[in-house]
Order: sequence, then C-alpha cells, then structure tokens
Amino acid sequence: MNFSQLESFITVVRLRSFSSAAKKLHFSQSTITSHINELEKELEQQLLFRNTRGLHLTEMGLHFYRFAVATVARRDALLAESRKGKGQRKVLRIVTSSIPGRFFLPAKLAKYQQTHPDVFFKIIPSDSRSITDNMTEHQAHIGFCGAERQDKNFLYRPVCTDHLVVLTPNTSFYQQLDRSLSFPQHLLLSLPMIARAPTSGTRIAFEQYLSRQGIRQRPNIISEMADASAILNAVCAGMGIAVLSAYEVRRAEALEEVLCFPLDGQAQRSLYIVKGKEDMLLRFESDFYHFIVDPPDQLPDDGSFLQH
Repeated sequence: MNFSQLESFITVVRLRSFSSAAKKLHFSQSTITSHINELEKELEQQLLFRNTRGLHLTEMGLHFYRFAVATVARRDALLAESRKGKGQRKVLRIVTSSIPGRFFLPAKLAKYQQTHPDVFFKIIPSDSRSITDNMTEHQAHIGFCGAERQDKNFLYRPVCTDHLVVLTPNTSFYQQLDRSLSFPQHLLLSLPMIARAPTSGTRIAFEQYLSRQGIRQRPNIISEMADASAILNAVCAGMGIAVLSAYEVRRAEALEEVLCFPLDGQAQRSLYIVKGKEDMLLRFESDFYHFIVDPPDQLPDDGSFLQH
C-alpha cells in the first residue's frame, strides 16, 4: 500500500469515475485500475462496485476512504510543517461537538490565528459520544466535546465549565414561577419535554444529573431533536420544555422569547479538549493543544474558564 494507490482511490471516489481520476492525476486508466485492484487484493476486500446508477463504495470501501483521506492529510501536514517559509499551509483538523464548536472554539481560533496565520482550521462536526470514534479513524487528532467517555486510550482535559438550564415558553403559567429558585421537580418530570439526541453531550449531562439526584423517573420526552435552534423554536411555539446548555439559550432569554430556570442541585459539566494518549502530534498541533490547556493569559469572559 502506497500513497499513489491511496490518492488514486480517493480521486476515483470523489470523481466517481476511473477515467476522470486518470485524467486528473495524469495516469493511464489502466494504472488507476491497477492501483484499486492492488488495494483490494492487499485488504482482501472489495472497495468499489458498479451498478446501473454508477460507481459506489462498499461498507469496507467507505471505512477505507476515511482512512485514506486521513492518511494523505497527515502526510501533507507533515510536509507542510517541514517546509517552513515555503508557502505551505498547515491544516489543523479539529473534531468537535456542537457546544464547544459554537461557543468556546471560535474566539480561541481567532486569537490563535493572530500569531499563527499559516494555520488553516478544518472543523469537523460530531457529537460528544462519537468524538473518539472520529479520532480513532484519524479524521482529526484534536477534539472538543461536552462529555467524557471512559476510554483509556484518550486523554480528556477540562477547558471550561457549562451548566444546564430548564427552558420554558414565556407564558403566564411559567411567569408565575420564581426564576431565582430551582425549577420544580414534579414539573420537570411531568411536562412534555423536547430533548437533544441521546449521543449529545447535553443529553448525556442531563441524564447524569438525574442519576446524581437519585431521580429514577424518566422525563416525559415527546420529541428528540439534534439541533438546539429547532428545540428553541419548539419551546417558543409552546410544544414543551427543554433542558439545554446555558450557552445555547442566552440570546433567546435576552430577547424574552423564553424563560430560563436553574436546576435543583449541581447541574454543571465540563467541556473538554481530547487527544489520544499515545498520539504523536505534529509541532503545530501540539502548539495549539498547549495554547488551549495552558493559555498564555487568563482572560475569562464569563467566569467559566477553569484555571490550570
């Protein structure tokens, strides 16, 4: 297996054509076909198949495509790092769940790029439960998430704290409740609730909160939505209540579109940066990792950032 074979396979998949791949890579079509055949022979698996609708990946082909893209990207990153001052752009691939991706990372990336203008950030969306799966497949070597998995192969470092709040429609029923007090538990468990997907860090954190509180009764979840904006809209429309990250509801609360209540007890969680324990980061990746876990200055904008 070599890089020419990997690049041939990637190009065939992207262009969905052996002839187009050959033209793009300046190979003969027979060379492209040979590269694919050699890969399939070495792997002892079929990677591609044709039918009346064109060229398609097998299940193994899809898995191998992700590996091939990540491997070639890793080679390019190493070359970019070794060719300093030669115009090579370093590509920093980061996989992140929604909360750190939307509310923690943007300001950090902007600040980092001020001193590292040659770094291009490739942000790969995921959910907290799948972060390490993406990293195992080498889609990225640094991740951010809102829930820690018990996986001895990965190192989780907390970078800031978040807390969960109960979101309700801004109606007279909820307006009569005291928002300085915790949301009543009987309402939390009985009212219709719109929840994040089970693999989201927010949903995991909420379930962990219920467990810590000794609450065995399940909430009355009537819908699951992957997108927090959709949940906000559903709550505004009166569909039910929701438990979301405080980060996600600030604007809606400020506009008085919804009401927010604290949860009884400790409903905090950490947001994490993740790396493989045995993963050898390239220098610019390591620089970014340490920029996050050991920032050059401590300028918490909301009192939530942890000291290290």
